[in-house]
Amino acid sequence: MIHWAGGNPFHHHQDLNRLLAAWQSKPETIVVNEQYWTPTAKLADIVLPATTSLEREDIGYASRERFMIAMKKVLEPVGQARDDYDIFAALAERLGATDTFTEGRTSAQWLSWMYEESRPRASRGGRPCRRLRNSGSVNCWIWRSRRLK
Repeated sequence: MIHWAGGNPFHHHQDLNRLLAAWQSKPETIVVNEQYWTPTAKLADIVLPATTSLEREDIGYASRERFMIAMKKVLEPVGQARDDYDIFAALAERLGATDTFTEGRTSAQWLSWMYEESRPRASRGGRPCRRLRNSGSVNCWIWRSRRLK
């Protein structure tokens, strides 16, 4: 079984023929969390509709970037789309593992926790972070290594 969430391997893999052959011959079931009808979704047995970055609260950053960016939800999810956390929390509930997966936190609480965990590391790297204004949302530029003009 393959359960794929986040990204499209058919957009990134170097040998698409080899990847396609593997996906068509080996797994019994392929499940994907997907926002669009991508090649990955087309090859899946089950497609769980996932939210786009406009339909969820999130934190965006890359290890080589200067900014950690608040990604605010600007519209409600379309149709039955859910964010990956909610999809996996629902699966964990069906498997009797809700507490193990969520550790008692909502998606917003996990975002806040991850941000607070990153603050000391960023400060040690010379990138001090401001505190969140409230525990449920990230609503500002998080850190800067230098001022922009």
